[in-house]
Amino acid sequence: MHPTRTTWYFFFLCLIQLFVAAPLQAFLGYVGLVLSQLLLFLLPTVVLAKRRGGVLTFLRLNEVPISAFFWAFVLSFLAIPVSTFLNGFVIILLESLGMTHYQPIDILETAFHPAIIVLMFSVMPGICEELMFRGFFLRSYAEKLPLSKAIILSSIFFGLIHFNAYNLLSPIYLGVVFSLLAHIYDSVVPAILGHTYFNAIVYYIQLTADMPGETPEALTMQAVFGIFPLALFGVFSTGAIFRRLYQSREMPADLIAVGTGTLSSEEMNQKWKDCEETDESDFPENASTERYQRIPLGVWLPLFLSVILFVAMAILSEWFIRMGMYV
Repeated sequence: MHPTRTTWYFFFLCLIQLFVAAPLQAFLGYVGLVLSQLLLFLLPTVVLAKRRGGVLTFLRLNEVPISAFFWAFVLSFLAIPVSTFLNGFVIILLESLGMTHYQPIDILETAFHPAIIVLMFSVMPGICEELMFRGFFLRSYAEKLPLSKAIILSSIFFGLIHFNAYNLLSPIYLGVVFSLLAHIYDSVVPAILGHTYFNAIVYYIQLTADMPGETPEALTMQAVFGIFPLALFGVFSTGAIFRRLYQSREMPADLIAVGTGTLSSEEMNQKWKDCEETDESDFPENASTERYQRIPLGVWLPLFLSVILFVAMAILSEWFIRMGMYV
């Protein structure tokens, strides 16, 4: 799929999020949240993947070694202070500009059993959103663009689709982490695990820790920069782990991709060497060979329109809050 077409698809996804998914969540509450995950992310991803060679193959639902479960957890845990710092910094910055911080959904106020909350806010987003962003978008862009640009674009999309100015930088950072996990293991499974772990850890911390809320009274610049050393440690530790994983990512001989046939150890190792030489993901040989070293000009218009939608939604939300219309 051409990068321009992929970006236009994201723009239409934003429109669906605003005019279909958001009303569903507003009128149906948590039922609408579940429906929006299934209808907005999972269903379109499955349909598109079937047209691109199959769900298992195109989305890279490949087997992974047991170590992937461990590293996905460690990297998700290290992302907690980074995410907290980024969101806290943005909240302080936007409040200094006169905006009012709001939290659309407070999972601590729900009456559901914690297991159901983990299922709704951790497992389901982990599966649905990762299949869409690290499965479809990352894969589509990486077929046509250098890996670095594919990761940046898909991660920006992941931040924009939340339509929350206070929660923009954190999803972008997480998108980069999950994209690298998917690339290293040639599978979207570690990204799903990492996303699920991250949301579950955040919920556990909110449930058990005595932490100041993200409110103007409790959140100060001193408190935000107080966790900066931990955030810095998280970034450098994450970089060191990825460096180690890249250096030792030869996969076991018995590790074969689900639904794609058998690969020998020599063939798999050669694929990894090709990735290192070309900085490209491993894709089927019958994929289109047309590639772009630079982002095509056609990508910028739908990307710009998506950013405009994001900004407009932030302004509109602020107006609703000031008018006392935001619930």
